[in-house]
Amino acid sequence: AGIHGLGITENFAIAEVEPSRIAEFASECFADSDIDLLFASCTNFRAIDAREEIQAALGVPVVTSNHAALVCVLDQIGAPATV
Repeated sequence: AGIHGLGITENFAIAEVEPSRIAEFASECFADSDIDLLFASCTNFRAIDAREEIQAALGVPVVTSNHAALVCVLDQIGAPATV
């Protein structure tokens, strides 16, 4: 449905984006889109902290790079993947 970015190219600056800004940006970009899921990529981007807010705003599941990695690790060790 679309790919959007904040235009940040410096790694440490990516980590400084507040989760509330990430959720706001996702809502701005996809509020009127017909999407089934939102994926936020970049392990240094704090989107995992914005997941619940984005899900509430858009009404779709949200997966981030860190979330996907964490679920995979939990699955590998046989732990419940409720994250």
